[in-house]
Amino acid sequence: MMIKNPPSQKPASIPPSPSSADANSAAEIRQRAEAQYSQQSRQEDTLSLVETQRLVHELGVHQIELEMQNDNLRDAHDELERRLDFINLFNFTSVGYFTMGSEGNILQVNISGEQLLNDDRQSLIGARFGLFVTEMDQPVFKAFLKTVFSTHVIQSCGVALEREDDEPMWVSIEGISANEGQECRITVQDITSRREMEEDLLGLNNTLEKRVVARTLELQQANRALTYAQETERRVLALEMNDELGQLLNVVKLSLEMVSMVGLEDGQKQVDDAGKLVGKMIKQVRRIMLELRPSMLDDMGLLPTLRWLFTSYFEQTGVHVQFTGANLDQRFEPQVEINAYRIIQAALTNIIRHSADKTALVEVSADAQSLRIQVSDHGNGFDLRTALGQITATGLSGMVERARQVGGKLTIDTQPGQGTTISAVLPLKG
Repeated sequence: MMIKNPPSQKPASIPPSPSSADANSAAEIRQRAEAQYSQQSRQEDTLSLVETQRLVHELGVHQIELEMQNDNLRDAHDELERRLDFINLFNFTSVGYFTMGSEGNILQVNISGEQLLNDDRQSLIGARFGLFVTEMDQPVFKAFLKTVFSTHVIQSCGVALEREDDEPMWVSIEGISANEGQECRITVQDITSRREMEEDLLGLNNTLEKRVVARTLELQQANRALTYAQETERRVLALEMNDELGQLLNVVKLSLEMVSMVGLEDGQKQVDDAGKLVGKMIKQVRRIMLELRPSMLDDMGLLPTLRWLFTSYFEQTGVHVQFTGANLDQRFEPQVEINAYRIIQAALTNIIRHSADKTALVEVSADAQSLRIQVSDHGNGFDLRTALGQITATGLSGMVERARQVGGKLTIDTQPGQGTTISAVLPLKG
């Protein structure tokens, strides 16, 4: 078998080695490529910086916009709170607020205003405020409303509002025009309690004035009575001195003149009689002086002086004094002692003049606060009002004034035919 030879193959070509020109061309391309890439990178960096600055600017503007919107929101919130505060103040204050038209028709009203008029807001809007004012005060309110719309000064008035219980409510109204005189705003405040207090105060003032007038009349009457009493006492003293002492002095004078006309024995008798008369005169002078001002009261106090008074009173009038005393073994203020003595003395004098009773009851007691006096009898008694209205009632008015001088009080209890009781309380302190 014949083996054929394989077909001949063309040997592979080997690339030729580059020349120096080709090597230079590749390096140039590389260099150009790097230069172009560097240029593109610089352009991209430049574009990135501009875009970043633009974004930062946009962010800054947006932040400022947000802050401005936040400020606006805060202002709106504050304004809303102020409006809410005003609404709360407008609605829930104790004062009634109204907005009215020129005819007095109600345009706005708060909750307190509804309560004052005792109606709801829906019914009140458009109604005339004057319809709620009492008929007597409607002219006052109309004049007030006219003045409010004609001036730009706050005006005020006081009127009464009608109520269902027929008891008017007194209110104080203040108003001022608004909206270029197209409407007015008024406040209405309930002053019923204050009005009642003012009326009570006015009544007290009137009562006080009446009491002052009455007291002034009492003082005038007391002054007249005291003047009359002084003149009466002077007249009585003058009569006593003239009738008793004058006569005794004349008898003494005659007795002494007769001494030289008679013998020794008869002359001695005349002298003895004159001495007795002088002794009687001395007693009379002492009695008169004790009645004017008992020195015993200054020296020994109230209790011994009262005992002497009661003894002297019985000797002169025959009227017996039943005396009861408690806690009197002490000294009191001089004004208390003299006024207590004079009150008892005047009461006993009245018993002599008017009572026709032969027994007088005197009770005097003291405690830490006051000296209490009571003088009573079971005699004729009298009408107190009539007696005090007479100018001759010097004893009664004098006793009352003496008690008042030391801050005390004196009462007189009497009726015709039922006797008389005079009671006094004189404070010891203050």
